[in-house]
Amino acid sequence: MPKKLETVSIVKVGSKIEEAVIEALSLIEANNIFDKRRRILIKPNLVRISYPGSGIITDYRVVRGVLEYLKENSLTDIIIGESSGKLTRYTLHAYKAGKYEKLGVPLIDLNNDEYQKASLGDIEVKISKLALDSDYIINIPVIKCHHRARVSISMKNLMGCLIGGSSKNNMHKEHYDGMPKNDFLEFEKKFAKRLINLNKIVKTDLVVVDGTVGREIERDGPKVYLGLIISGTNRVAVDATCCRLIGIDPYSVFYLKEAEREGLGPVYEGDIGVVGESINTVKKTFREKKFWRELKR
Repeated sequence: MPKKLETVSIVKVGSKIEEAVIEALSLIEANNIFDKRRRILIKPNLVRISYPGSGIITDYRVVRGVLEYLKENSLTDIIIGESSGKLTRYTLHAYKAGKYEKLGVPLIDLNNDEYQKASLGDIEVKISKLALDSDYIINIPVIKCHHRARVSISMKNLMGCLIGGSSKNNMHKEHYDGMPKNDFLEFEKKFAKRLINLNKIVKTDLVVVDGTVGREIERDGPKVYLGLIISGTNRVAVDATCCRLIGIDPYSVFYLKEAEREGLGPVYEGDIGVVGESINTVKKTFREKKFWRELKR
């Protein structure tokens, strides 16, 4: 019996972002995931105060497309939750700057949520109770290069379910700019283990990647216009596909390689079924920092 592939959809954005989102979700039959009587938490990436189309935060129009699709399928118990990297109402300001108030659903600052302490192996963190208790989580990240992780997509986006700056900072507490290669490789192993453990605790039922605009070189580096929506139910398969779309070997992203080894999902291209656009027709290579280009393991 042939092995079941993890399906990932890739759709080009036309005149309306929302229409591309709905098409991407229809291609993977996302309506079959949800029970209409359950609560859905949408987790965008609003790590900083920025504007729609910046490639730094999730464009609110991508979220609106998801909301339209859910409501078409009679799914209405929906909230949006995020905890930015800073406290003191920062997340609420990020919602406002990103025009999330247009969406008409509750906007929750997870930094103010009740929490549950959890061990990620060598560190303890505080995880939002809302994230843990929601029936479903829709993870809506952006595609960004990252100085600590190489890429930031859906697996790393779950760091926004951690409460407070200390929990987030502990994820990468050993890292510092210019650290020697051997020290970095040790840090990379620790970070991968922590991130994988977090992804084992906090589920993701659906990933919808805002691939309209990304950031190359660094999380606030130059914009790259991709004009894509990528969606799937397995975060590892989706992140691996996004890496291929930006010209990065997903096996060079240590936490993805380890996530596959631990059974969270496939990185191997032959285990992923791409529907919609083909990778080779829409890919656009992102530039990376010299450090990543020269890193040898």
